[in-house]
Amino acid sequence: MASVLTLRDRWPETLSRLKAYLPEMVAFAVSALLAVAAGMLIARGNPVHLGLLLGTVAGLALLLNPQLIVWLLLVGTLLVMGPVGLFFPSLVKLSWAFSLLGVMLLGIALVRLLLEADAREGMPVFVWLLAALPVYAVLASLPADSTLNESAAGWKRIFQFFGLLLFIAALPVNADSERLLARCCRFLFWLALLQLPFALYQYLFLVPLRIGMAGGVVPIDIVSGSFEASMTGGGASGTMAMFLLCVLAGTLAAWHKKSLSAGAALAATVVLCAPLLLGETKVVLILLPVVLLFAYRDVIRSSPWLAVLLVLLLACLMVALMWVYFVFFNEGERTPEQQFMQAIAYNFGTHGYADRYSLNRTTAITFWFAEHGWHNPLQTFLGHGLGASYSAPHTLQAGFLSLRYPLMNINLNTLSTLLWDAGLAGALLFCLALLGILRAAMRVTVAPGLAAALQTAACCFLLMLWYSDALIVASSFEVLFAFAAGYLAWLVKKERVRDEAAVPDPRALS
Repeated sequence: MASVLTLRDRWPETLSRLKAYLPEMVAFAVSALLAVAAGMLIARGNPVHLGLLLGTVAGLALLLNPQLIVWLLLVGTLLVMGPVGLFFPSLVKLSWAFSLLGVMLLGIALVRLLLEADAREGMPVFVWLLAALPVYAVLASLPADSTLNESAAGWKRIFQFFGLLLFIAALPVNADSERLLARCCRFLFWLALLQLPFALYQYLFLVPLRIGMAGGVVPIDIVSGSFEASMTGGGASGTMAMFLLCVLAGTLAAWHKKSLSAGAALAATVVLCAPLLLGETKVVLILLPVVLLFAYRDVIRSSPWLAVLLVLLLACLMVALMWVYFVFFNEGERTPEQQFMQAIAYNFGTHGYADRYSLNRTTAITFWFAEHGWHNPLQTFLGHGLGASYSAPHTLQAGFLSLRYPLMNINLNTLSTLLWDAGLAGALLFCLALLGILRAAMRVTVAPGLAAALQTAACCFLLMLWYSDALIVASSFEVLFAFAAGYLAWLVKKERVRDEAAVPDPRALS
């Protein structure tokens, strides 16, 4: 009996010692497991698995410095993985390490939003809509027909970088956060200027190598700057074009407001516009008026004569771009008029985007409405499950709907993909968030260059609903979207904090 009492007396002391050594014990166990896993993966020589392991180790170490994760995501997805995927396609799966970092950042952001009231204070509504979307997508996929693998792959593709958005939005409004975001913006500006040497190399050396390739390969599509591209497929030329136009809008607005010298603005404009002429990205014809509108909207309102000159300048630029796209890049098979009519047909008409069996950007949406209604209300409002419509060359997890509708490209753009996967409710939730982003970009009070860039970006996000599915499947565009939306949310928080500080306390006036 005495021995039992002695053990009970010593138990608190033993437990306290175990607690004291618990961190070291856990660290030793985790290190041992990682060492064994690293040895096995190195022995097998699989670079993808090894990259995921390294990403896990780096992510655990970076949990103490999440701002470094932000830099790794920006540099890795926007500058590194594009050339790696182009020249070393066998290593393209290393991008999963950045996806893992994005998910870790999501955990950090959620903890901050749940535990810190300052992180939630003044948060715009569109952030809560976007934060609700991953939760809704998981719940809506439970009764759907998609498999667990399809849903997991779809969740990873769409929401892998939402952590970046929420983390930046949850940053405290202080000098450290402002310094971090200002440095990120400067990096994006210099990255935009770097697109010219990338595009020149692709145009001069890679485009000739793709001439005559089978499988519907368009040689000029390889001109995509530092963003995703494939020698045997397409490239993210639309992402490059939209990114450059956003930076161009900011540059022109900064010059217009005298915060940038004329010489620097002219040099930057030439460098930013040159890649647009090297690649045949017709979306520029739609976005260029938007750029000039946001850069010079005060001129249009205040001076009718300058507005007329601006319209004439825009008309000249549009004619020059149309000449480049329909005459200079014409291979002689069709006249410029026929090329123009074909572009109208496969964007707004009934002609297939890829071939006569496929849908185009408009019919991809109308086809969904034709296939849904009151006869299948569950799929109409909640969708078929994440990943159900996904199809891509050499994909590891094709959706079952892509097999049901082969060669039709039902996931051609963002809106059609969301309608198939998440239903009307999910698509509406995302569209409301994008409208909230546009509304916030139009109202926030910031420097003219930053305001014009964010407003143009918000228009690009809305256009991407119809133009492409890059907004929810391409890492580069997803990171640009996450950074812009998160930065805009932080600016809205900053403005609200400033306005609240400017209002005197009623108790101090009494």
